[in-house]
Amino acid sequence: MQTWVCDPQSPWQKGTVEHTNGRARKWLSKEGDPLSITDRDLADICNHLNATPRKCLGYKTPAEIFRRKRLAQIRRTGYLAMSRKSLFAMNSHTATDKLRRNHP
Repeated sequence: MQTWVCDPQSPWQKGTVEHTNGRARKWLSKEGDPLSITDRDLADICNHLNATPRKCLGYKTPAEIFRRKRLAQIRRTGYLAMSRKSLFAMNSHTATDKLRRNHP
């Protein structure tokens, strides 16, 4: 996977990251206690963000792009290797059920 790292102190190089952070702040108040946020709250925020179409993705959702790339990788390698992080990113409930069915 190709990666790119922004230069320090250069927020204009990371517009998507800053935009996503701003969108997440809608649900996370500055006054609230960060320790009161549950895993379910974070999963709901992630699912909402991953289900929102993005112009930079050709008006597809991040979840659609992720699934398409994972399926292409599976077809290429013939192997379903999913980390726990990938499972959470896809959709914690659906992906865990799929993994359980594929790996008894």
